[in-house]
This record gives sequence, structure tokens and C-alpha cells, in this order.
Amino acid sequence: MIRLTYSLLCTLVLFFAFEKEAAAEWLSQTAPMATVTNFESKKYVFAVGESTGRVYCRYETTPGGSWAWADLGKPSSTNISNGTPLSGIAYTFSGTNMISVFARGDDLNLWELVWNGSSWSWMPHGQPQGTSVATGPSAIFYGSTPTIDVYLFGTNNHLYLKQFGGLLWNWYDLGVPSNPPSLWSDPHVFRDSTNGDIIVVAVGNGSLYVDKYVTTSGVWTWTNEAPGNLRLERPSGVFSAAQDRRIYAAAQSGDLMLQRVFPGGFVLAQLGHPQGATAVYFSCAVTGGGSTRAWSRTDDGRLARYNEDIEGGYFKRWDATDAPAAVSMTGPPACQFSTPTQESTFQVSSTGRLYQRVGLGTWIPHGNP
Repeated sequence: MIRLTYSLLCTLVLFFAFEKEAAAEWLSQTAPMATVTNFESKKYVFAVGESTGRVYCRYETTPGGSWAWADLGKPSSTNISNGTPLSGIAYTFSGTNMISVFARGDDLNLWELVWNGSSWSWMPHGQPQGTSVATGPSAIFYGSTPTIDVYLFGTNNHLYLKQFGGLLWNWYDLGVPSNPPSLWSDPHVFRDSTNGDIIVVAVGNGSLYVDKYVTTSGVWTWTNEAPGNLRLERPSGVFSAAQDRRIYAAAQSGDLMLQRVFPGGFVLAQLGHPQGATAVYFSCAVTGGGSTRAWSRTDDGRLARYNEDIEGGYFKRWDATDAPAAVSMTGPPACQFSTPTQESTFQVSSTGRLYQRVGLGTWIPHGNP
């Protein structure tokens, strides 16, 4: 009887332990995460649940302190799409520190998750007139008001801007390039803080398309800047200096490609891939402290960094490729870069768990929500 009771007890313990593990929500391995850096001196990472369509937040409870999970739910009428990116910004509006996370819903509408200084809430932004939302969004903010720009493609293949100018939100149709592709990647937007020029970049039909807004003229212009051999994945871009822009995209060959435009020059470079891998996917780029770095996932489940560094001597190279012990990394990396010593990259593993790497240091497991 004692032996039977003990055996039954062990079975129950294992059962409930399994149930607890099974109840943990896997994070999406296909939807790029959003990061917010230095919001009230704390880090925030937002991810979509694999099966629930809910948004989860991993955040520092105190600056540089412990971390916690928060279940931020989903809109009452739909799930958040598992497969398109989230895009997050942190800003100050009317004296209140706020966060906005933009997402595409399964209802093909644009949604915004807002932190108003005391609570989270979901705000519907609907669809552009005559079409619906085809891709994930990409958002930036600028100015003291501030102005908030959210870019996405409609199902009619047009690029759209949803803009907040301090009072109202409005949709703007930015059109298409000549001979537009039939299918777009998710777009990525970034801005030159020195002159205010805005760059929206996306891949279609293997080519890199750029829609550029020049502040001095107030005109948007489409160009096809790298034709022919790119994978249908969202590119990433940064301004490493005034009017010096870098765009990273994955080639169909498996190599990482760099397109650089700077005063007096243009470079289209094939950066290859790390040793031991045959392909890279889903790059994110960060810049600061004299360095520009692109993080990618390799085809063998590792995280890789291409580093262009001018600190202590100029060099360009793949300088880090690894993963936590006995873990395969499958999700798109998400980057933060506040200072060279606080560079953080977040990635989801094949078991739906979140991991963080600070610089080239050790991996920090964050688990599941």
C-alpha cells in the first residue's frame, strides 16, 4: 500500500509538472518581435503568442534589474497575426511617457497597443480606404509633438502611411513604383535625424525597393536599388551618420547583402555568411558608438553578428556565431543598442522560449509567458 501510494504520488507530481509546462505559451517563431529601449531607463520586448494571437511583454521591472512577463491580451474582436512583425515606439505626449506597439490583426486591420502612463489598451486603426492590411507595420516618431508614422502595404500592393500629427490620425496612399511587384515583404522605416529624410524599404520580386521622403521638397520618390536576387524577407536599415545609410537584406543565395548610400558614393556588397552556416535569415541592424552591426539567424540555428566597427581601428567581419547550449534558434532576431556595452539581441528558440544576448556575453534565458 505504501509503495502504491508513493508511486501514485510520483505520477501526480509528474502529471501536474507536465501540465504546468504545457500551459506555458510558446512565442511565435515567425513574427518578428518589437523592442523598446530605455523607456524610463528600462528595456521592453513584445512578442506574439504562437497559438493564442495575444501579445506578451518581457520587461525590466526596475532599470537594470529583474525581469517580468505581462500578458497584454489581444483586441476583443480578433487575434494578432502570427507571422507579421510588431513595431514599437516609446515617446512623450502631453507630458506623459507612452509606448505604442503596432500590429496587423487577423481581421486585416491595423491595431495599436497603447501604454498611456498607467494602463494598456487596444486601439483600432482600421484599413486604408478601398483595401485591407496585407503586411505588418513599421513605425517611427519624430518632433516634439510628436509626429507618429506607421507604414504598411495594402492588399492592392500600395504603400500606405497612417500618421498622427498631434491631434488626428489620417491615412495617406503613397502609391507604388513603376512595374510594381506582385508581392511585398513587410516594410521597414528609418529616418535621418540630421535632415529629417525618411526611408521606407521593402523587397519585392527579388529586388530592393526604396521610397524616400525628402524633407526639403516634401516629395516621396520610389527607386529600385538592388534588383534581382533577394529573398522575400523584411530588410533592415540604419543611418550610421548623416546621409550615410545602410540597408541589409538576405539574398536567395543565403548571403547577407549590404546596400550603402553616402555622400558621393554607392556600395552594393555581398557580405557572405558565417563559417559553418550556408545561409542567413531575418536580419536586424543597430548603430551607435562608432559601430554598425547586423544580427541574423543562420540556417543551422545560431545567432550571427556582422560587425562594422571603427572603434580602435576599422574592421568588418562576422565576429560572433553561436546559440545557448543544446538550443536551436529559429525566430527572427530583435536588436537594441543604447551603448556598445548595452547592445542586446533577443531571439526565440525552436521551443518557443525567449533568449537574450548582451553584446558578445552569455545568453540569458527568459523562458515563456
